[in-house]
Amino acid sequence: MKYSILLVEDDLDICNILASQLEEFNFKVSIAHNGKEALDWLTKNGNPSLIISDVKMPILNGFEFIKKYHAQFVDANKVPIIILSEKKEVEDKIEGLELGVYRYLTKPFQINKVLKTINQLLFEPQHSTIEIIEHYDNFITFKSKNNSDNLNEIFFMINDLINKLQIKNDEKYNISSKLNAFFKHINLYDFSDKEIEINFSYCFTDDVVVLIIETNESKLINELTNYIKNFMIDFDLKKKNNFIKLSKKIKK
Repeated sequence: MKYSILLVEDDLDICNILASQLEEFNFKVSIAHNGKEALDWLTKNGNPSLIISDVKMPILNGFEFIKKYHAQFVDANKVPIIILSEKKEVEDKIEGLELGVYRYLTKPFQINKVLKTINQLLFEPQHSTIEIIEHYDNFITFKSKNNSDNLNEIFFMINDLINKLQIKNDEKYNISSKLNAFFKHINLYDFSDKEIEINFSYCFTDDVVVLIIETNESKLINELTNYIKNFMIDFDLKKKNNFIKLSKKIKK
């Protein structure tokens, strides 16, 4: 089977570099130079195996394209989308996740990192180690499976990041203790021996700490949502089908 990739990118040099590299690995690459061209291509050809899209493009940008794609095309949510963009603010990454993208990579990029990401999404769905799949500025994403040791290790790493924040100690304790109880609740979930991939993204701005949990296990999403509503009153919650976003304003 030859996998097809739709590359949505207005920079001709990046198009040529990515297309030549991907074709060497036997991918069939099609190119659209903006979101409108991409929608026209999809209307004519149907869903590809994977989409790589820039954000800043003329006529129809990447975020607008993804919104229209998911609204207009059957099974669009089954097609992995990788954002590849020079926009690297926390808000940009969160907007991408809220639109359902699988990975958000930033420019300038290493071609090996793009190839590794594609390989993980198309060929290694059962990959089961903890990985840091994204780390730039104040945003870090951990990828893991439902393994209690892995989940505990991720919590300790996130807790260490929280301890480095320049905020009051009682505020650190409040955030850490709430998240500790939250992670313990995840470990209590009945996975029924299923291997479920879970991604945890941690980030902070000047006055907000954010934790994003991504998983296709909808029942887990619902259970965690109920837990947050009942026991994490001072955290704001946003929920979508495949992720929840916890945020808390912090006191300096």
